Amino acid sequence: MFFDVLANLSLHTLPVFLSALGMFLFGIIWYSPFLFGGLHAKSMGLTKDLWKKKRKARHWISIVRAMLMEFVLALVLVVVLVSLLQFNSDMFGILKKGDFADAEAFVWGMYLSNILLTFVIWIGFVAMTGINEILRGDQKFFTFLWQSAGLLFGMEVATLIWTYMAPVIMMS
Repeated sequence: MFFDVLANLSLHTLPVFLSALGMFLFGIIWYSPFLFGGLHAKSMGLTKDLWKKKRKARHWISIVRAMLMEFVLALVLVVVLVSLLQFNSDMFGILKKGDFADAEAFVWGMYLSNILLTFVIWIGFVAMTGINEILRGDQKFFTFLWQSAGLLFGMEVATLIWTYMAPVIMMS
């Protein structure tokens, strides 16, 4: 059963792309000056004077390059995340056509299940590695807290977008 589900795993491009885009846009908002952009700059050692120097030295090209790379990384993370979410759904027969007896209960159950699974994945793969960096003294706890919280919320945004779109795609 496990290998049958794994062999039949198929990712649809539109929900994956939109989920990655949602995660990426959430990251832009999270690291904006309105939320945690100042803390991020401070933790990276960027002062206003250094920022002005970099801005003069064709820094915008590197910003665009970094933003494109962030989107690619978000896309890879979403592909892995969605693969796990879909694998979980397929293992338990959640996304089978015609199994929608109580549609509202199904949708809420799927949202809650996927949000919880994303949180568990975040704990295992993000929080644990971040705590290790804190214990080694490579990162401060507060920096870890807001950076990893941003990743958690970004992953949850991607999960919500995919969860919203998955039944629609599966039924068509």
